[in-house]
Amino acid sequence: MNNMNLIEKWSEFLRNYTHYSQVENKAVITTPFLDIHNNYIKVYLEEREDGRLTLKDEGETLFLISGMLNKNISIFEENTFAKSKIIKIVYAFDVTMDDEKIYDIVDKENFPEGLKNFIQCILAVQYAIYYQDLTL
Repeated sequence: MNNMNLIEKWSEFLRNYTHYSQVENKAVITTPFLDIHNNYIKVYLEEREDGRLTLKDEGETLFLISGMLNKNISIFEENTFAKSKIIKIVYAFDVTMDDEKIYDIVDKENFPEGLKNFIQCILAVQYAIYYQDLTL
């Protein structure tokens, strides 16, 4: 088995199924990774004045999971159990969250690793709520 050939195939897959577009002043990367509703995960990029990049989900993850929770419960309230667990997941990936969105600020040199961590964070948050596995 030629392991380099497998890595090349994986790299080719990522190149073929990762799409880039420009919307207003933001770049949008549509990844081949699916969220819990089988939609492609999108990452929005903005270049900061200091040259670093802000990666955002534009609130899609928190909006998606708020719909999965009981309508009487909001993850945006300060002391909810779900919010405290989601914050732990977000911080485990060294990413940031506010009341509207999950985001990260990365150096351009660290963009590939930052993007990987950001996507993993989004998936971990969604699946933790979807499967009610809030013990992380």
